[in-house]
Amino acid sequence: MNLRRSRPLVGLLICAFGAQASESLSCRVHGNQIKGTGKTPVAVEFIWSAAHGTDEATGSIKTSIGQIDQRDNVGSVTILTLNGKAIPLPASFAGSVRFGRAIDYGGKVALAFLTERADDSSASPSQAVVLLGQGGAVLETDLLPGTATSPGDHCVLVQ
Repeated sequence: MNLRRSRPLVGLLICAFGAQASESLSCRVHGNQIKGTGKTPVAVEFIWSAAHGTDEATGSIKTSIGQIDQRDNVGSVTILTLNGKAIPLPASFAGSVRFGRAIDYGGKVALAFLTERADDSSASPSQAVVLLGQGGAVLETDLLPGTATSPGDHCVLVQ
């Protein structure tokens, strides 16, 4: 094999693998590509704020890593809880969590939810995605602001 001719191919392969590795969390959740899980994902819908609709709040979510709920916001932080233990999220996620979907992979749980942040309108909330591990470790986060004009490299999981 001539190595000079194969350099462009090797370069393309490296770019392709690099692009896959940097794919957004929302798209990996959408494509069922969360690594390190051995269980078929189980999705559960939840409602934490019934202020904008007629559905009643569903309360906490029972998952393989424990019971997940939302604590009242303190200042500019949205706080989730796992078995009563606080899991603070980045300040950019601060807002009122409306509703969403919990995807339980067994040992990891992805929460995809709509949150109304200070810069959002009630008609255009932000979409947040949080990947939680054992003990409530925040493994990864992804945010699509409600003010964004297009989803860009995000996949819309909750509408």
